[in-house]
Amino acid sequence: MQFLPRNSAIVLAAAALTVCVVVALWVARRRSDPPTVQPAATVPPATPEEHRVKPAPVEAEAWVGSRACAACHGQICESYQSHPMAHAAAGVLDAEVVEDYSQHTEFSRPESRTYRVERTPQAVLHHESMTDAAGNLIYDQAVAVDYAIGSGKRGRTYLIDRGGLLKASPISWYTQGARWDLSPGYAPRSHQRFDRRVKDGCIACHVGRVSARPDAPNRFGSPPILEAAISCERCHGPGGAHIRWHESATGLASDDPIVNPKRLPPAAREDVCNQCHMLEERVLQYGHTPYDFRPGQRLEETWVVFARRDAAEPAGMVRAVGQVDQMRTSVCFQRSQGRMGCISCHDPHSSPAAAERQAFYNARCAACHVEKPCTLPADAQAAPPAAGSCIACHMPRLAASDVPHTSQTDHRILRHPNQPAAAAHTPGEFQVSAADVVRLPRIELDRAQCLMQVRRLESQVNASVAARIESQLRPALDLHPDDIDVLLAMGTLCMTQRRFDEAREHWLNVLRLRPEDETALRQMVMFERERGNVRETLEYMRRYQAIDSTQADFYGLQAQVLWQAGQRDEALIAANKGLRLDPRLTPLRQWLAGVLRQLGRGEEAAEQVRMLERMQGR
Repeated sequence: MQFLPRNSAIVLAAAALTVCVVVALWVARRRSDPPTVQPAATVPPATPEEHRVKPAPVEAEAWVGSRACAACHGQICESYQSHPMAHAAAGVLDAEVVEDYSQHTEFSRPESRTYRVERTPQAVLHHESMTDAAGNLIYDQAVAVDYAIGSGKRGRTYLIDRGGLLKASPISWYTQGARWDLSPGYAPRSHQRFDRRVKDGCIACHVGRVSARPDAPNRFGSPPILEAAISCERCHGPGGAHIRWHESATGLASDDPIVNPKRLPPAAREDVCNQCHMLEERVLQYGHTPYDFRPGQRLEETWVVFARRDAAEPAGMVRAVGQVDQMRTSVCFQRSQGRMGCISCHDPHSSPAAAERQAFYNARCAACHVEKPCTLPADAQAAPPAAGSCIACHMPRLAASDVPHTSQTDHRILRHPNQPAAAAHTPGEFQVSAADVVRLPRIELDRAQCLMQVRRLESQVNASVAARIESQLRPALDLHPDDIDVLLAMGTLCMTQRRFDEAREHWLNVLRLRPEDETALRQMVMFERERGNVRETLEYMRRYQAIDSTQADFYGLQAQVLWQAGQRDEALIAANKGLRLDPRLTPLRQWLAGVLRQLGRGEEAAEQVRMLERMQGR
């Protein structure tokens, strides 16, 4: 969490809720419009009957796990162990060791903070420490990580299980650079340390199956991970009915309910892979969770997908998560009339060994290019860097622009290598595909586009834009008054327009529907705090901390409110707990020094000041 200002109670309030839009909305200033979300093409409005929401699958006994598949499909299951997806996640002590735990286990980002990894027989510990200008240790905080995410082919990141709340470590392993460094998305001088929440939308793709809680988004049961590997059922659908079909004496009289992606229509076939490999901006449709998609469906049955149309990547770079968009720009894909797809080149059941890789992919290319083989002379084909490899020339590995120390295969399949990608749209623009516009009801499109714009609005204070979005979003709320995503967005839009009481009512409606909704509880904490309602603020804090008691900067806000309520001992306890969780909370330490002086505890106040001076000396 980032602390920007350096003073007073407002500082701590802002710090406690950096993800909370309310902080910005209390500030009376106007900023530029958010990035564009392109409007959908005109289609007839949906009636409530046409927009009837498909119920989420109820499959308490449908999931059987990959071990059940191995009983009949042993050879495929064995070959699948060569595939990175089979090792997508694991308990950190159970994962195959690809990291270097013996040398170069320490790095500094920036100079004032040092990170170190330590593996013992009992745990893997991630350390963050800080020294003063003289090199003396200020603190060394060690956190045990619970899960390793990633096969290690390109790298790994690590998760901490906080009683069903999954949080990311700031430390990741980068295989291609053989080094430890900050995790992707962590700015060197200011980041969320060990408190970055891992949400449903992320874990749904990186893990085979989790104990998700539909009543509590982004929270998990115990254990949180039920099957670590990307399992058979992620591509073929739940296997329970398939097993019962084979065991039934009359099963052969009906169709096998298992999904074989190769037999699906091209678009549905591709969506089996796209559910995780098309990582664009998505908005869940009303009544759905990130776990609702099933092989054989189309993505738009669960999400409205917005493709981000940015400017060209820097020369020699591609996005690590942009393979689908890249492939769709290739002439090979566009001229294949749906025949080409992910599994044209990738075997989902195995991965070729390094020595077999060139021959494997050359054969994949030759399957389509029999009549039009490579036009280069044989000696030119054999020359470096291609050395006889089709993909080395036409799909080179380039640096990933969005993940450090990592390279990524260029899926544009260029005829002439090193050709930069053209920018066809304005940077920051988002669009729904033309095909999805036709298939989706107008009201669902409008809802998704408005929610996307609210995401972009959250750091802005622009009442006129908020009013326009609110009017467009109102029909979706009228149709489904229990739409929690829309209610939360309406709260943001009302706050932007300084209609505070209406915003409060939207958040209270959310809490009536879902009493433990974290976003609404945070909003109510800030709302009641700004209104000076101490008792109500403390009650919403209590409810929020019953869910997540590990957010260090939240204790700074709690300490102030308790102090204001005259509960001085409790305020000091909260402040010290926040500093134990994050010793670098400078404004909280400043506040604590001030109140200790007021209490006549001069030596304790001086100790806090000395600590501040040592930290700020760096």
